[in-house]
Amino acid sequence: MAAKKNENIEIQKELTAKDLQKMKQDLVNHYNKEFEDLGRLRESILLEKEKVIIEKSNNILRLDKELSLLKEKQSSFNLSLQAELVNKNEKLNKAYSDKIASLNQELEKLYKVSIDRIEKETKNVREHLAKFVEKNADNLTQEFLKLSDSYTKLYDSRKQLIDTELNHLIKTREDLEVKMQQYVDIDAQKEKLKYDENLLNRRKNQLENQIDNEVEKRHKDILIELNRYKEISKDYEDRLSALQNEHDRIIEKYTSTENIEKVELKKENIQLKKEKQKLVDKYAGFTDQNFNEIQVRAKQAYILQDDFNSLQEAYNKVNQELFRLKNEAQSIDTLKFQNETLTMRINTERLHLAQLKDELSNLKLRLDNELVKNTASESIEEPLKEFRNFKTNENTSINEVEWIKKIQSDCEASGFKFSERLFYSFHTSLKTSDMSPLTVLAGVSGTGKSKLPQLYSRFGGLYFLSLPVQPDWDSPQSLFGYFNSIEKRFNSTTLLRALVAFQKDKSESETKDNILDLSDKVLIVLLDEMNLAHVELYFSDLLSKLEERRGEDKEISFEVDLGAKNGKYHVYLTSNVLWAGTMNEDETTKSLSDKVIDRGNVISFPRPTKFESYNQNHLKPMAAKIDKKVWEDWINCKANIKSEFIEKYKEIVLDINKHLRKANRALGHRVWQSIENYLISHPLVMKNQESNDEKLIKALNYAFEEALVHKVITKLRGIETEGKLRSSCLDPIKNVIDEHASTLSSDFEYALQSITGTFIWDSSEYLNINYELEG
Repeated sequence: MAAKKNENIEIQKELTAKDLQKMKQDLVNHYNKEFEDLGRLRESILLEKEKVIIEKSNNILRLDKELSLLKEKQSSFNLSLQAELVNKNEKLNKAYSDKIASLNQELEKLYKVSIDRIEKETKNVREHLAKFVEKNADNLTQEFLKLSDSYTKLYDSRKQLIDTELNHLIKTREDLEVKMQQYVDIDAQKEKLKYDENLLNRRKNQLENQIDNEVEKRHKDILIELNRYKEISKDYEDRLSALQNEHDRIIEKYTSTENIEKVELKKENIQLKKEKQKLVDKYAGFTDQNFNEIQVRAKQAYILQDDFNSLQEAYNKVNQELFRLKNEAQSIDTLKFQNETLTMRINTERLHLAQLKDELSNLKLRLDNELVKNTASESIEEPLKEFRNFKTNENTSINEVEWIKKIQSDCEASGFKFSERLFYSFHTSLKTSDMSPLTVLAGVSGTGKSKLPQLYSRFGGLYFLSLPVQPDWDSPQSLFGYFNSIEKRFNSTTLLRALVAFQKDKSESETKDNILDLSDKVLIVLLDEMNLAHVELYFSDLLSKLEERRGEDKEISFEVDLGAKNGKYHVYLTSNVLWAGTMNEDETTKSLSDKVIDRGNVISFPRPTKFESYNQNHLKPMAAKIDKKVWEDWINCKANIKSEFIEKYKEIVLDINKHLRKANRALGHRVWQSIENYLISHPLVMKNQESNDEKLIKALNYAFEEALVHKVITKLRGIETEGKLRSSCLDPIKNVIDEHASTLSSDFEYALQSITGTFIWDSSEYLNINYELEG
């Protein structure tokens, strides 16, 4: 029976293994089928997506081609239209001009013929009347009426002819207006083309957005479907894995327990035989009834023992779980406390670390700022090597006129010849820097504009600094320097270092002992080619500060930003620094604004009438540097001129100002004050103020002419030299010039003849006329 039982077990195992193997194979086949379907779906999705993308790209390319074709058509149409418009306009203008000219000629001819004929007929009538007045008095009235009728007919015929021509002109004008309306219609067509282009662009954008939305929608749907298939695939994989595990467990169970069961059955059989023998020996005298009672009680005991064991096991498990939970609760409380303690310590350390970082950052910033500030001050106060080791002229009483003559003589000996009047104009302009802080030297390139200030300084004993202006100068930083945030240092310019040197006695710097002290000397700063950039951008602020010095007892200064919260460096604008500039007048330069012109003296260099030959003369030695006191004495010494002389020149300026009103231009108070200051500061006027009135008036006239060019003539630039402005503004001013400033007449006439059709003062022949004070 045991063999049969084992055989049944074997059969059952085989059946179970076959079923499981079959189920596994079915699941594998189903999974492979689903995976293949999923792959095909993925491929179809990718193909459809690629198809949509290709379609979108083709649509975009097609729209781009259409748009480019439309643009090309529009461009060609615009070009042809523009060319046609230009040709038609030229033809119409020419035809109109020719027609008007021919009509005018015909009208003039008709008018002349009519006048001649009328005069002849009138003369004949008078002669006829004179002859027949005595002979035929009766017929006189009748003849007169006939002549009147003929005259009336002649007048009517001429009037009819003129009316016909006038109607023809009116019709021509109407035709022109129709042509102009056609031009307007063409402009409307251009606007319509632009509107159609905008519609195409909007349609293209709508199509692109529609395609993008459709692709995005299809993409989302595909992703949703793909995710659903992924979930189904995952579910199948989980089920297959569970079945595989169940199959493996059953196989393992049956394969591992087979031998064990055989051995245990044998042992059990032997044990049962022994127990059976013991029971037979022990209960041989028991009846069947006793045996049955024992069996029942044994069964009950087994049941109670099993129940007790189960309860005991459950009780032990509960105690173990309770002990474990208590330990875990204690551990959790301990960990919570430790965690809170550590968190507090971490927060405290973090706060402390942040405070230390802030302190370190502040200290580092303060240290960097101090280093930058010190470095900036050192950079600004670094002595200029080119300003060292110059001889000083100890003489504090120098004759101004002799000083100018010596400069002119040294220039000629060095091969550079400037007119006497140009030297005096430049010198007096620098002297009047309290009213006009900037002296501008204008003219064509190569006439000595840059050389004059250089030689004036070299042979006059003044320090000189030339600054070549660059086209990219667009702020005061271009003049003075800027803070380099990358290198953490201030890059100062030569100009700033020079200004600091010439105002050391005013300096408030803590390290001013390092500064080269030139505060008792005079410096000329030349802005070479100053109109290569817009002067207002880089020089306007400084020019306003320079103007503030006029009439002020306090010192005027400006601030240089050292950057990075390092404060400002104060630089005082002292009177021992003079400002000049040169400007070319060509297409690469910028014009000066009224602000710059009003606050400066503009000296135009004369065009050369003959060329000087090349020479190899060496420059004469540099003169010893004069003291600032000498220059200030010249500035403060003004000529004492009679009020009636000054009033005469004021009336002349007022007369010019009255005529300027016709061109909507005007001279302000500053202009007259600058002219008056120029008159009383001119060296020739000061020299001859004690001479006879004739010599003084000549000197004043020369000075007044120069001041007119510097301050007034510049206001005429750009006024039209033809038409109403010529007759109402420029011609009256020319009459004033001819009467009161005769040496300017030829230059003024040349300016009126400018080919630009506007007044342009680019001739300064008056500077070549030497002063003549004798006789």
